[in-house]
Amino acid sequence: MQHVQVPDDRIGVLIGQGGETMREIEDRAEVRLDIDSESGNVRIEKVGDPIKGLKGPDVVRAIGRGFAPEEALRLLEDDMMIFEIIDIG
Repeated sequence: MQHVQVPDDRIGVLIGQGGETMREIEDRAEVRLDIDSESGNVRIEKVGDPIKGLKGPDVVRAIGRGFAPEEALRLLEDDMMIFEIIDIG
């Protein structure tokens, strides 16, 4: 589970009309969002594919920083995934 802080003026964008944006993020990233609209704290819990779930916090952060939800959701596309390789040898 991760926590992301979202500015007050972006909470409405994150939730969307009738919760539409929040549900789309939850469905596509296979996460559950718990949004505290008072504090701006968003708790993100992975509930499905762990690889998709890794991008959930990035989508929330992008919306919090001013990206349109449609653009932020592009982070979930396969060609947008980047993995860091660490040499442990």
